[in-house]
Amino acid sequence: MNIDKKKLFNLCDLLLGLSRMVDSGFLKCYGVERKKTEHFFRTSILALLIAAELGLSEKDTYMLLIYSLIHDFHECFLGDISFIDRQSFDPEEFKKAKMRARERYLNLIPDSMANLLRSCIEYIENNEKLKQIAKDIDMLDYIISAKDLMNIGVSDADTHLKNAYALIKTKEIKKIAELLIKEWGVNKLWKDMQSVKVIAEEKKEYYEED
Repeated sequence: MNIDKKKLFNLCDLLLGLSRMVDSGFLKCYGVERKKTEHFFRTSILALLIAAELGLSEKDTYMLLIYSLIHDFHECFLGDISFIDRQSFDPEEFKKAKMRARERYLNLIPDSMANLLRSCIEYIENNEKLKQIAKDIDMLDYIISAKDLMNIGVSDADTHLKNAYALIKTKEIKKIAELLIKEWGVNKLWKDMQSVKVIAEEKKEYYEED
């Protein structure tokens, strides 16, 4: 094995940086800290599930798994720009910035790994079906994230479910999303909290009238 030590150390630094990165959407909108690495982990597990459900070949499964694991690695340079902040960027310029950031990290890491990732990225992004599946897996994880928001009582978590669902195009993934939304679509925790609040206010008014 003839690995470039400097590039190995670069990779370690990048990994440490990514492990500390906070999901900006959660933090900006709800003040909740969630690590980006949680997203990478979940999309990788979901990739295995979806590949098995769709009966993908071993090669397609392998490439989809790697892609799901590294699809946001450009954020080690760009940062995690929330959907809200992204509206102020020109879409084409933002896409170019992502590509530049991607090339930057690929040039920093060991050549053997960079070559593997380049071939994976090319394989997925030149295959419309797999490219859409990768996007849909990302949206499926947003639905799971919405469940996390429900658990902490975020009132508009239902909106996140619906928005993510609307963007999913692959029929089989949409069915999985439907199963989740059917179970999670009503934010019971929040509605129960609201009910308790209403009851408390009614009791308060009753006693004040007395």
